[in-house]
Amino acid sequence: MRKLMSILLIAMVALTGMSLNRSQAADEVKPEVMQLSLQNSVDLALENNIDLKQGKLNVNQQKLVYKMADNTADKISDNSPGTYQGLLTEKFTPEEKKMMLAIAERGYVRQQKQMEIQVKQAYYAILLKQKEVEAKKGTLDHAKRQHEIATLKFNQGMVAKHDVLAAEVQYKTKENEWASAKRELQKSQMDFKLLLNLDINQNIQMTDDFNLNKKEVSLEDSIKDGLEKRLDMLQAREKEDLYELNLELAGDYYTSNTWAYKQAVYQYELMKMNLEKQVAQVKVDINKGYLDLNGSYEALEPAQKNVEQAKESLRIVNLQYANGLATTLDVLNAQNMMENMEMLYANAVFAYTMSATNYEFAVNHGSPIQ
Repeated sequence: MRKLMSILLIAMVALTGMSLNRSQAADEVKPEVMQLSLQNSVDLALENNIDLKQGKLNVNQQKLVYKMADNTADKISDNSPGTYQGLLTEKFTPEEKKMMLAIAERGYVRQQKQMEIQVKQAYYAILLKQKEVEAKKGTLDHAKRQHEIATLKFNQGMVAKHDVLAAEVQYKTKENEWASAKRELQKSQMDFKLLLNLDINQNIQMTDDFNLNKKEVSLEDSIKDGLEKRLDMLQAREKEDLYELNLELAGDYYTSNTWAYKQAVYQYELMKMNLEKQVAQVKVDINKGYLDLNGSYEALEPAQKNVEQAKESLRIVNLQYANGLATTLDVLNAQNMMENMEMLYANAVFAYTMSATNYEFAVNHGSPIQ
């Protein structure tokens, strides 16, 4: 009987050990982390984003509308109705629907480029939040050490209780700020996953960093390219051409003193003014983008120097404190100043990166996204 009990006990221990090993193995299995470069992220968004899929459907719908208009024009041409409305349906409507199809196709291209900018902005926002988490963690570590030093000095009778309490408040405050920064990072990651249509629980890791290489551009060449290539410029020119055709058709059918002809003149003049307005808008967009690009780049160096100065100031204050020449409050202020300068620099980097992206969009595609 005792032998049987021993065997059962050994078996139970063995089973418990196997269960524990399986449990530990399960705990050691970590979710797969998706490594994402900036280009990978853009590609995934262009492939998976729901808004872009809807934009593609709109292009296909416009293709059907154009085909129907073209078929109707052929039927009217065969029947030769001889009315002005018939003439418009035969000559003007197909060109109008063709233009609408071109607008939809270019709109889809613009939508893709807008999505590219949104992905870049979201990607860089995560990098910015990561920099903030790092800065907060650095300040937290400093605050923790300062609290430990203040406590040690208090126990040795070198500082007052007030110094310990001030250091403790700073330590707890920075601990909360670090936790808050990590939550904000998680929120930015959620927004990013939404753009790429990824599962919210998918772990991601950014593999690229900010690009701080100066973007060399020519304002004159950029304006020339914008007036030639921008989608809104192409659309404005096509509308002017379309309503010039409408005016010619009205002139072939009506005399210049009729309401129908005057209406056609009004529409054509309106399209000409819209084109003129669009030219002015392109120049404004690119000039403003040029100023933002250069201004944000020029802000990088002084922001970086401020970080270096703040670090040196903190080093000196720590030495002074160690020798009884500075107070706990002086150290805490120096720590906060260093953190603030680090975040100002990180924001300057983010601003330059986005201004370069927006400038490219303003030249090639349209008004920058606000």
